[in-house]
Amino acid sequence: MRTAQDVDAKLRTSDAMFDLLDQLARRHNVHFRGALPALGSDLAAWRHRVATDAVTAGRLNIALCISWAGRDLFVEPGDAPEGTSLDGPEIEGDVGTRLRRRVQSKARQIAGAGAGWLWLENHGAVDMLVPIHSASLSDQLGAYRTLFDGTLDDVTSAKGLTFSGAGSRRWPPPPAEHSSEGSARALRQPLPLDRVRHSFHLPKMEGPESQLMWAILQNERSWLDHALGTLGSPFATLELIRDDLREPA
Repeated sequence: MRTAQDVDAKLRTSDAMFDLLDQLARRHNVHFRGALPALGSDLAAWRHRVATDAVTAGRLNIALCISWAGRDLFVEPGDAPEGTSLDGPEIEGDVGTRLRRRVQSKARQIAGAGAGWLWLENHGAVDMLVPIHSASLSDQLGAYRTLFDGTLDDVTSAKGLTFSGAGSRRWPPPPAEHSSEGSARALRQPLPLDRVRHSFHLPKMEGPESQLMWAILQNERSWLDHALGTLGSPFATLELIRDDLREPA
């Protein structure tokens, strides 16, 4: 029987695979497209092969195909062109049930507080399990609103939750987009470089906690500049990014 712990372990392994490709891409000036292999294959050997081919592709300026467990991963020199996609390994699991239980567990942890708000970070692995990430922002909002409906009812101090993730990558970045359905709101927001955050703001009802959390989400693009200023950096975020990797005007 597949347990929630089994699924979580596979999601962590999948995240580590994406992290490896991200490190290799930046280190050797290459990009990847295609699909990652199944988690049941020899991943230690796969990691060695990917690292070796990334070095070769970057040094010789050639494209290579890594065929592994029936899935093809391409490593190519330079930055990823527009439309490049990278699919994660296939993972089976009851995502909806797992997420609802996670919210209910987290809510019980703040039951003794006067007021609280839950933040669940989606590191991108959930997007590999369900087709909802390809739906419109408004349809995603409706689906997540339905999924989490009632999960906070037993904890009066829990005023709402945010389900958010910046695992999506797009270049050039898409424009910011906002959607609302009652008091629930969704925000698609491009971040520096090629990251895109999708956030779903789901309050029980409107109140000061909801207003504060929504303001935090809306201002995320300024977080890094604020941190740099606090640390005394003379540079803003955009000044630290290569001209060709800045958002098109």
